[in-house]
Amino acid sequence: MAWQTPKTNWTSADGVSDADMNRIEGNIALLRQAANIQIADAGNVIAATNVEDALQELYGNTVTGKGKIASALAVMNQTASSSDTYDTLANKIKAISTDANAAVGNVLSGKTFYQGGVKRTGTMPNRGAPTFTPGTSNQSIAAGYYSGGTVLGDPDLVADNIRNGVNIFGVVGNCKRYFQAAGNITLSKAASQSISVTSCTFQPTFVLLICDDYSTRKYIAFKGTIGSWTADSMWATWRQTVTGSYSGFGSANITFTSNGFTAVSPNETLYYSTENLAWLAVRTE
Repeated sequence: MAWQTPKTNWTSADGVSDADMNRIEGNIALLRQAANIQIADAGNVIAATNVEDALQELYGNTVTGKGKIASALAVMNQTASSSDTYDTLANKIKAISTDANAAVGNVLSGKTFYQGGVKRTGTMPNRGAPTFTPGTSNQSIAAGYYSGGTVLGDPDLVADNIRNGVNIFGVVGNCKRYFQAAGNITLSKAASQSISVTSCTFQPTFVLLICDDYSTRKYIAFKGTIGSWTADSMWATWRQTVTGSYSGFGSANITFTSNGFTAVSPNETLYYSTENLAWLAVRTE
């Protein structure tokens, strides 16, 4: 049945005929078919021109939209489908951050994130890029975020600049320390006199004794054995500066102590009643 032009000029004098009723009923039946209801798209948002096609178009767009949402949820580790209801999709969107395990202390201060379905703000302090200078004691490093940093080095940190056997940041030194002390002792004319020095701040490993007796300089040197500190005289008697000329053949033993040394002068009578004995004490390690 085709659409018939309605009568729009009815008056009270008009009678209703069978043809009028058939036209009216036919048009009503025709209007009940959505495909025949024309629509106008003032906003240009749909392509259909009738109600039925518009409904089909709307349904298709809905399925397509749900599919895109489901695909986005899959990227966020949520299983979803275009057949899910809107309520189901909404709940799955809310559940996106429920498996996140970051805490506010794990996120930089002022930065926001979602965890457990809640928007949160980080509290981790930003320490920037500090410079650390090694010292003689441990240094605590504050917790937080570091964008970099520098641990200072020193070109002088080499074995030759570190005391022998000392380990500094993995560098073992081989530099021997040197200690020195000197002084004078007055000797009387008698032979084999006791000599004692206690003014050193170290235990010597080498001692040199020098005496100007009359016009001749005489000297004797001693070295110690590290560890046992048993004295070993390099020359056991006074020795004159004149090559081949010796004077006195007595013993001249020495004992090294923690602050100097003790010794007995060689068995040789001095020319003068008193003489100054110069001493030099050395320690290397």
